[in-house]
Amino acid sequence: MDKRVLLVDDDPDVRESLAAYFESKGYKVNQQAGGRGAFEVYKERGPFDFVLSDFSFIPDKEIRHGADLAREIRKLIPTQCMALMSGDPRAATEALDASVKDVPLLEKPFSLRKLTELLPETKTT
Repeated sequence: MDKRVLLVDDDPDVRESLAAYFESKGYKVNQQAGGRGAFEVYKERGPFDFVLSDFSFIPDKEIRHGADLAREIRKLIPTQCMALMSGDPRAATEALDASVKDVPLLEKPFSLRKLTELLPETKTT
């Protein structure tokens, strides 16, 4: 079975770079620019092996940022392996409530080594 990742970022350059990285690791990548589209894809095709979302993306009324997306996904699959990334980690940390406090936050820019440590096949916890 193919490994799959859901990648959410409104910056196409970031998406393309990270998609290339995930593909080099053997993942099939579904790229989305905003939370609503990502959540719809997740409902139709989830769970994924890994979900990586920017904290800031194209918002809508219900999914304003990555923490909202993480909460919605966790309502469907509480054990979904995921991480958020942000250039403003303080705002992202403040938005993480108890339901998603365990979701790792990568501060941009981050090394691919740090990202690799979060992938399901390399996680030790």
